[in-house]
Amino acid sequence: MTGYPNKAFIIGSNHSTTGMFKNATVQSPTEDSTSQSTRAGLVAQYNNVIAQIKTTSQDASFNGVNLLNGDQLKLVFNETGKSTLNITGINLDPAGLGLGTLTQGTDFIDNVATNKVLDALNFAGSFLRSQASTLGSNLSIVQIRQDFSKQLINVHLQLSPKNHEVTRLINEFNTFLEQKKLLSHYGIKPYYPHFPLHITLFMTDFPMTNSQLIKERTQKLTAPWQTIKLTAQDFVVSPKGYVMLRLKSNPTIERFANDLVTTLAPLRAPNPSIPSWAKPDPKRVALCNQYGSPNVFSYFDPHLSIFSADHLHPKQQMTLYNELQQALKEFTRTHNIDVAVYGASIGIGLADESGQITQELWSFNLNSPARG
Repeated sequence: MTGYPNKAFIIGSNHSTTGMFKNATVQSPTEDSTSQSTRAGLVAQYNNVIAQIKTTSQDASFNGVNLLNGDQLKLVFNETGKSTLNITGINLDPAGLGLGTLTQGTDFIDNVATNKVLDALNFAGSFLRSQASTLGSNLSIVQIRQDFSKQLINVHLQLSPKNHEVTRLINEFNTFLEQKKLLSHYGIKPYYPHFPLHITLFMTDFPMTNSQLIKERTQKLTAPWQTIKLTAQDFVVSPKGYVMLRLKSNPTIERFANDLVTTLAPLRAPNPSIPSWAKPDPKRVALCNQYGSPNVFSYFDPHLSIFSADHLHPKQQMTLYNELQQALKEFTRTHNIDVAVYGASIGIGLADESGQITQELWSFNLNSPARG
């Protein structure tokens, strides 16, 4: 064992090693201030997240029901109250997730304490994913039932395929605006040709269980009517950036629209939502409550929708409005707006919130020749 004069240094030796530490002194462990400062910062971040979770769970209330606070929600899908869905909420605040605030100098002080917190976080994460899946399944059921039970239906006048003048006018108008960079600058996408040109006659929410009755009554009402001729009057822009091609007053289409409202309104869904723009007008509110639409009878205004700018902020909408007013003056000086518009059939279609037809359900041809 050359080089090892004392066999006590040999690992595994049974010889005493006491003599090795006879003059040694034992020092107290030194605290790593940098590490502890980092851990204290993590405790503060963790507690901030816990506080945010608590606030979020408390604020997740709608109509007095908070499913993240253990409340119960009962949904009724029909007027008799026999078709329902009960959703049971669960407490998802920090206490419900098994998470509490941490104490600096105690928690995260070492790996053992840290791993204990990590285990709690992993459990809370798994629990949240499970509850999200359950609530997601309930949401899917609600959406399917809503789609099945109620749809926004637009009964409209479909244009004849031979409406070359009006389609050319609208295309030229959109091209004119794009040359001025108004459409691209404000991110506006014109409805036509992405959606069919149409004249809304009556649009409201209908229970889909009444769809067959809507079809039969509309078909019966359409049978004696002939092709309707209209004339474009002017382009109109609202302060919110909605643009339409207004049509001249025509007693024929007004009479047909009035008959349609009287015939179909009894089939509409109850408790219609009133558009925000209609609320300041008591007469429109009354019409909406009685017939499901604020645009009927004396407020019926036949037109072709060009585009809307609902996605813009109010200030942007007002700026766009002023620019469109100027552009309209220029366009009307060089273009003839007084063009014919022929309605060839009555369509029943599903519509989006802007009234655009997303799916045609039925169509009934009008008889020729046109009158109006």
